Amino acid sequence: GQGTFDRIEGGLRLLQEFGVKTTLSITITPDIAPRLVEIVRWAHYDMRVKAVSFNMIGGGSFEHVAEASSRAQYDETVTANLIEAFREARNLGLYEDRIARKVEGFIEHSFAAADCGAVGNQIVVQPDGQIAYCHASEEYNGGSVFDDNYFVFDEPGVIAWRQSLPINNNLGCQDCSAISTCGYGCFHHTQELGSKPSAKRDDQYCLHNRRTFEFLVWDLFAKMQAS
Repeated sequence: GQGTFDRIEGGLRLLQEFGVKTTLSITITPDIAPRLVEIVRWAHYDMRVKAVSFNMIGGGSFEHVAEASSRAQYDETVTANLIEAFREARNLGLYEDRIARKVEGFIEHSFAAADCGAVGNQIVVQPDGQIAYCHASEEYNGGSVFDDNYFVFDEPGVIAWRQSLPINNNLGCQDCSAISTCGYGCFHHTQELGSKPSAKRDDQYCLHNRRTFEFLVWDLFAKMQAS
């Protein structure tokens, strides 16, 4: 019941005043999902930031969004508008992180084996010294900074999630044309919805990745035709 927008904007202006490069991390609620192009312009012209990072609402968190209509409709709307937001950001010289990460790999011909760092590519240290491999929940705590023998790659969850990556699983991902830019998505979201990642894809991310890959292919084709 107490808005924080004015305080956040004040902090942003203070950082900019002292030359700090600033970016916005924006959660896409159903209300703003159709307005991402407008938000990109606002971020560029009004907030004067150098980059934006859009975050989709997935897993169990979606159930707490009051204005949500349906998960499927939300996923479709977000996916379509993220692509248009990226186009506008590119025109403005603004870095849009969500799709730009895929663009960079696509251009560099690199294979995105994992989209998430929670397969041994990160550790999360809690204030009390506990170590987790995923920041989404305390259930992923498995070690401690006081344990000299802790090794994140020994975590059963890390092992299970690595085995669930598209390059390793048998969910039809290996025949997908967009596998090179995928990396599964969010294992935590899949588990929140009651499924094991080894038996179920992250459907939201799967849709986003396939549509983005299609956009990248045709966007490249158009540029080659024009050159």
